Amino acid sequence: TDPGDFRERYGASLQDLIAASRVAYPDLTFGYTVPSRVLAPYDGIERLPVVEGEIPSVWGVACDETVEFFRRNRQSEYQLLAAETLAVVLDHLDIPAIPPHEVPWQGRFYESAFFAAKDPIPAGQELAEIWKMHLFTEDHNGGGYEAALSTFQKRQMQGRVLDYTGQIIDHGLRELGVRLVTDAPGVIAFNPLGQPWTGGLRMTIPSAAWDAGMRAAAGDPAGRLLPQQMIGADSDGIELLVQVDAIPSVGYCHIPFVA
Repeated sequence: TDPGDFRERYGASLQDLIAASRVAYPDLTFGYTVPSRVLAPYDGIERLPVVEGEIPSVWGVACDETVEFFRRNRQSEYQLLAAETLAVVLDHLDIPAIPPHEVPWQGRFYESAFFAAKDPIPAGQELAEIWKMHLFTEDHNGGGYEAALSTFQKRQMQGRVLDYTGQIIDHGLRELGVRLVTDAPGVIAFNPLGQPWTGGLRMTIPSAAWDAGMRAAAGDPAGRLLPQQMIGADSDGIELLVQVDAIPSVGYCHIPFVA
């Protein structure tokens, strides 16, 4: 963010807010600092002070507190952001972003029990409804419905979010791939970040598309070979780690494999 974003959200610049607070509350001190300065008084203290007493709480039934639950929530958020960004790119290229599916995608309250009401996601509202499912898994009171969601319901929504966003990403990259004219087989790498990205890219190549001695190459006319390391091989294919060149911000590139 920049100062303009701050003013838009809070109605004034940070400097003006601090100046106004100093006038309105002269008995308090307002200023600028950094975390290390805030924590400086605790430097050298072996034990932090303990505050005893009753702490009021408005939280209802706690969600599943296993590490896996929170890991899946972070993964859901990252995949949602990537899928939404890719959908914008596809829309700009006049490519349908949502994959066709025979069975309607299930929404927040689509239960498998025979007596439950079904709420399939309407066409055209897929990303908005997937975001709602993701937010419901993080909310402690059932998304404002005054009822705690069970661990089962939250895990079910997490699974749908990961499934549907994965379908959107796979479909989008496949659609980009079939429209590229290339001389060699390869993979499509998409960068949803707001800045170019370079680094080690982990990928799985189907065994049927892999020949011994294949090497990943750069997409430039020189066809430079990229550093790569084989991680393993199983029924899913050949798993590689490839050091790729910078993938443009909110963009994609084709990484060819040459014999």
